[in-house]
Amino acid sequence: YPSQASAECVNYNIGGRPYEEFSCLYPTIGSTYTSFELTYDTIPVRDWMAVHPWVPIVACLLYAVGIVLGRQAFAQVDRWNWRWTLAFWNLGLSVFSAVGVVRTAPALLHLYTTYTWQENLCLDPESHFGSGSVGLWVQLFCLSKFPELLDTFFIVIHKKPLILLHWYHHISVLLYCWHSYVYKAPAGILFCVMNYSVHAIMYFYYFLM
Repeated sequence: YPSQASAECVNYNIGGRPYEEFSCLYPTIGSTYTSFELTYDTIPVRDWMAVHPWVPIVACLLYAVGIVLGRQAFAQVDRWNWRWTLAFWNLGLSVFSAVGVVRTAPALLHLYTTYTWQENLCLDPESHFGSGSVGLWVQLFCLSKFPELLDTFFIVIHKKPLILLHWYHHISVLLYCWHSYVYKAPAGILFCVMNYSVHAIMYFYYFLM
């Protein structure tokens, strides 16, 4: 049900599901949104993801093979020096994550101060954070797990130690995000905001280093 009694901020996604547009509820925040954010519909991409469950599996297998072959190849050659490329890669991920926090954290706060815990953890998220402008940034969060695999490329070419936590984290989070997103996990926005927040700080630290 809409948090506003007038229901003036209720829109409908392409699937016909009503949802409450966050940027309409808070016009001051909404004034910072681009037209693309306000008109984007998450459903076509989400439905494509739902019928292509093999995509993240193949990506993770190629990632694992790439790690093995890459480390074997660089065992015989000098390390590359791509430190400036790595620095700006980390800065880009930090900025992206910071924008993600700005776009999703206020919605999380709104949901958990408006609805009960049971409603937030049991109802279909397509009616709130899964659609509209917030839904775009939740979707971008899930899809960003693919380019983040390139973090490992820089470790390999610089011949740095590759620890279990690093590659296991990349594989497990990619698979988890894809699965949770297509099955519309109600608590997904909690993980999304947490991960965006950590990455905004972490990647900026890597950039400075």
